[in-house]
Amino acid sequence: MRKLLCGIALGTALALTANFASAQTSDTAPPPPGGHWGHGPMDPAAQAAHMAKRLNLTSEQQTQVQTILTNQQAQMKALNENQTITHQQFLAQAKELHQQTRSQIDALLTDSQKQALAEHSHGQGPPPAAEQ
Repeated sequence: MRKLLCGIALGTALALTANFASAQTSDTAPPPPGGHWGHGPMDPAAQAAHMAKRLNLTSEQQTQVQTILTNQQAQMKALNENQTITHQQFLAQAKELHQQTRSQIDALLTDSQKQALAEHSHGQGPPPAAEQ
């Protein structure tokens, strides 16, 4: 049960890139085995590379995103192995970890990259223009 919940929580943590994979075009390669929903965590390097392509990240941004995702993955693993916390504490801490990761990544992005991330993360195009 704990592994299932960890998978769900990790899936939530990876939500910022989850829809990137579903929005792939025919010219992109599929995610590597063992790195997609239901098959374990995606490699942070692969996630960062995917984000770099989708958001047009600089090499420096890609390196920083990879570091953030690697840290998140290690923290999530430690959280999953912590048998002293309740289920509710686990969920709250996993949610907080996801929010921290998202905030750290957002801090690295330009406004246009943030907009592209929001569009891909929510599976939506740009918001409709307001009528005046």
